[in-house]
Amino acid sequence: RLFKRRDGGEYSCEVYTQGAGGWRRGVGRVPPCAANLLPALPPVFVDGYLYWLLRPAGPGEEPIHRVLSFSIEGEKFGWVYVPPRLSSRICHLADLDGSLCAVYDNRLFGRVYGLFTWSGRSSSPSPSWSVRCSINLQTLPEQVSEELAGERVIVPLCSAGGAGSSKIMLATGGHKVFVYAVERNAVERVFRMQDMVAVPRGYLQAPLLLSVGLHDERIADVVHRRAGAGDGERRLKVKLGRRRDSTLVKASGGVL
Repeated sequence: RLFKRRDGGEYSCEVYTQGAGGWRRGVGRVPPCAANLLPALPPVFVDGYLYWLLRPAGPGEEPIHRVLSFSIEGEKFGWVYVPPRLSSRICHLADLDGSLCAVYDNRLFGRVYGLFTWSGRSSSPSPSWSVRCSINLQTLPEQVSEELAGERVIVPLCSAGGAGSSKIMLATGGHKVFVYAVERNAVERVFRMQDMVAVPRGYLQAPLLLSVGLHDERIADVVHRRAGAGDGERRLKVKLGRRRDSTLVKASGGVL
């Protein structure tokens, strides 16, 4: 846990040890920039590291957002380099298919929403950022374009499909899920919580975290053969669903 001490006002990092059952002071020193953590945004955990998005230190500085990292194994803080043009438009971080993802949000001025993924620490010759997708709202049908433009928060959930049919699921603070077809540059809304439950008026926009997660469920065709029997009888074997993140609602739909 990363918190600000009441006595001296400095930030401190403590690590919880399961065996000992208590908190202890972390090995690494907390950098002073920890005071610039964006409020209400939890860290993103990817491949043994926690990542925080930092806001600019002062009102007069350039709107450059830095990314602070913390190694769970080494208990040390570090940095992730972000190009200036990208860092000026990052609004939050996410985990997209096991990669650190920076959400580039320029819907207000440029009508563009983009996702950039980081290659990781072990990439050669050096870690870098690459465009995962870029959605130009001006090229979309007016109805879906205006719907996306009106959302306060949009975060990626996961991707699906293979080469030539890649799709990315996007969840919004308005309790909706959209599917973006990368190759066709097409967006379709596939879920809206208001169509299934009565959402109180004060919660039409999630104040902190999204109320939509992922749910895995598999149904397999199984042939059950008894001793001495012929072809056997066919049955359906259902693997019960398991929660991923914070699933609240599951709706029937087509396979992506």
